[in-house]
Amino acid sequence: MSSTSSIDDAEKGVYEKDELALPITLPTVGLSPSTSSNSHDTSYSSLHLHSAACKKATDNGQLATIPPLPWKKPGPRKASRWIRFQLWFNTYRKFFAFVMTVNLVGIILAATGKWQYPRHYTGACVLGNLLTAILMRNELFGRFLYLTVNTLFAKVTEAERSH
Repeated sequence: MSSTSSIDDAEKGVYEKDELALPITLPTVGLSPSTSSNSHDTSYSSLHLHSAACKKATDNGQLATIPPLPWKKPGPRKASRWIRFQLWFNTYRKFFAFVMTVNLVGIILAATGKWQYPRHYTGACVLGNLLTAILMRNELFGRFLYLTVNTLFAKVTEAERSH
């Protein structure tokens, strides 16, 4: 039977350890058992790994420990300026550059008098500029533009040319 101290111990649970049962130890490679104060109790609670790669036999037959090789992780590779520029100049920046260029051309043409429409209908030009800016930020327009460009400017293979 169990004593009252083991009943109060919540970690022991309801399983009672049979004192007459033989301890079962499984053979393991590279593990050394740690012995407790009881000479009959050998447990693998504290494991000491013995790696054959870290040991070297000396001339007199004893094993000498080889220190591990220092390994330094290589740093990240530096990307070229062109790659960094391509990553920085994403689709939104391309759209912004396009719209800004069209606006500057329109302002220059209106200022020189070559294009009279913005002088007569300023509100329509402002509204068109605002709607174009909103349209460029819309995801559906970007997907449609992507589909159109890929459909119209896709490469034609030799098999398609022969038909």
